[in-house]
Amino acid sequence: MRKILFLIIIAVLTYFGSTYLFSNLKKAPKITDFASCEKAGRPIMESYPRQCQGPSGKMYVEKTDNRDLDTDPIILAPDLSRPLVSPLNLAGEARGFWFFEGQFPIKLIDDKNNVVATATAKAKGEWMTTEFVTFSATLNFKNPEAKKGELILIKDNPSGLKSQDQEIRLPIFFQKMNDSIEKINVTKKVSPATTATSTDSGSEEATSSHNN
Repeated sequence: MRKILFLIIIAVLTYFGSTYLFSNLKKAPKITDFASCEKAGRPIMESYPRQCQGPSGKMYVEKTDNRDLDTDPIILAPDLSRPLVSPLNLAGEARGFWFFEGQFPIKLIDDKNNVVATATAKAKGEWMTTEFVTFSATLNFKNPEAKKGELILIKDNPSGLKSQDQEIRLPIFFQKMNDSIEKINVTKKVSPATTATSTDSGSEEATSSHNN
């Protein structure tokens, strides 16, 4: 009798347990994008744009409309129209969505796509915004053989989605060491001392000729 009662209790518990589990599975919302992931109460990463982690670990990125924003970063210093030397201390501004954890990568290449230097731009204020945020970075490098190159600012993209990739390339010139030497040589050829000596010699010859 006890055995039969025990089996009945097990059967009842199994029935109600299965019913409860099936009911919860049926009610679980289907996650297909950031909105449905957020609605399901999944963990939200407070990046920009925000990201939501699904049950399987998949990340869903919040869609943002930046079409009306001037999204390109701005280099305030140095003047990139002038030849650059190491160390290259950059100062500029970029929209908050260019940063992740307050930074984004920078690369310096020559005209043959060889990497000359890399650095990390770091925000100097609150970066989780759509507004411009000031940043700074320093690149140390050996002067390359090439005279031309590019400074590449790369939007940090933690999602890994190609659709979120973005970069800008700014043409630059490298300062060549012999440029300053050539200028010095030119200056010596027209130095005031040489001009004065030539003038004095000419005056002496003219005076001597007049006396004769």
